[in-house]
Amino acid sequence: RGRICHLPWDKVSKHRGANVPINCRSDNLCPVAAMERHFIINQVGMDDSLFSYRAAEGGRRHLGNDACIDRINTVLVKGGRLPIKGHGIRGGGATQLLLHGVSETKVRLQGRWSATSTSFLKYWRHTSLILLLASGDSSEVAAVQIPSVSIRGSRGGRKR
Repeated sequence: RGRICHLPWDKVSKHRGANVPINCRSDNLCPVAAMERHFIINQVGMDDSLFSYRAAEGGRRHLGNDACIDRINTVLVKGGRLPIKGHGIRGGGATQLLLHGVSETKVRLQGRWSATSTSFLKYWRHTSLILLLASGDSSEVAAVQIPSVSIRGSRGGRKR
């Protein structure tokens, strides 16, 4: 039940745009379900910007990058977390996929990184934990908590 989202312009392809796959998840963080809710709540039509919304004072507004990051940071700070920068979303998303067992190839395709480039490596975080998960028997490792992610670590026994 995934979707293909066509971007009419992107950083890599410029005006050729890109088709970006959006995969379903079986939890409350499913991006497909979130997009469908957004379309219904904000009455997004075929001619509207994907990131448009109904403004409180009436009419439509486009949620630009700066406003989006500001809103995310408002929520993070209220929750006692540190604010992020825009590229933190890209790196965090790639890391989440890897920590959940998605292959490097699929993560590179999802992030639209070139097959010959190693630039994607600068976005990945917690690489030691990613490598540990990829190389070992997950039944022999204990749960470790890292920000926003619950994964298995290298020491036996208890949660940290």
